[in-house]
Amino acid sequence: MSVKVSVIVPVYNAKDNISRCVNSLLAQTLDDIQIILVDDGSKDNSFEICKSFAEKDKRVTAITKLNGGVSSARNEGLRHAVGEYIGFVDSDDFVNKDMFEMLFNKAKLNLADICICGYNTVNGDNISPHLLPYDKDVYEKDEITDNFVLSLIGADYKNKKENIGGFVWRNIYKSDIVKDLTFSEKTSIMEDTLFNINAYLKADRVAVINKALINYVYEQGSLTNHYRRNFWKEIYEVLKVKKEIIKRENLPKKAYVCFYNEVIDCLVFAVKNIKRSDCTLNKSEKDKEFKNIISSDFALEAKRNLKTSGMPLKKKLLIFLMKLNLNKIIFALM
Repeated sequence: MSVKVSVIVPVYNAKDNISRCVNSLLAQTLDDIQIILVDDGSKDNSFEICKSFAEKDKRVTAITKLNGGVSSARNEGLRHAVGEYIGFVDSDDFVNKDMFEMLFNKAKLNLADICICGYNTVNGDNISPHLLPYDKDVYEKDEITDNFVLSLIGADYKNKKENIGGFVWRNIYKSDIVKDLTFSEKTSIMEDTLFNINAYLKADRVAVINKALINYVYEQGSLTNHYRRNFWKEIYEVLKVKKEIIKRENLPKKAYVCFYNEVIDCLVFAVKNIKRSDCTLNKSEKDKEFKNIISSDFALEAKRNLKTSGMPLKKKLLIFLMKLNLNKIIFALM
């Protein structure tokens, strides 16, 4: 019997959460699901837990590998996926029991290459739904770039289009369009966004389910909650790839508007990173890193080219200060 959806779960030191995640997948109402657990060299007993699930249920495949990061684990999972569609779930998250049935049926009914849904953010007892900024169920080839690709590159405030985020765990993908794609193993930041951009560029039709079907568990140790060394360097490399995609795919001029808005968002993110209380840099090192960020070629291009129409007030102020080169004030305000 053919597999309808292969779900890839990267696992690293997840002994406290992996059972909840896998049980939510085993409870799916969709028949013929493949669950691929890829242990990325965990130092706890995560792989033993994965193996116990595989021994009890033939739908589960447990794989272990040397530690290489979440992209490496997802790429390993892709090599083992046999489903008509492929999905991803992180080991600390859990899904509604009808998630993959709804995604699969919607994709099949509309001959869609990708089907996307909303999600919940779970922070302790607080659950916040995040729905999608779309008013249609299906988007055709000539609509995908404007509604998905550009929105993954960055926001377009003038046209009231937000950055939709690059989360792969709320999508399923026709295996045919992702079999030649891989997650970048050169960065641990926004690797899912780059994968998504390339997937949407290959898609002929995208279906939308504007319901929250997966639960993203907000962890205090996540990306936004601790200092990361070389953070700007990694972000810069992602921005460089995004700009290369714009050129390679000959995307419309408004793609640059999205790109420069993303540069500003990343700049803010990077400066806040070095201002965190757990930052290990001394004052001189912080000053040097801030200078690298604010005087980077992308930052200079953004302040030269961006129009502030429709932009949030705080971002308008930032652009204004950047144009006046009031860098000390910028650093103090962030």
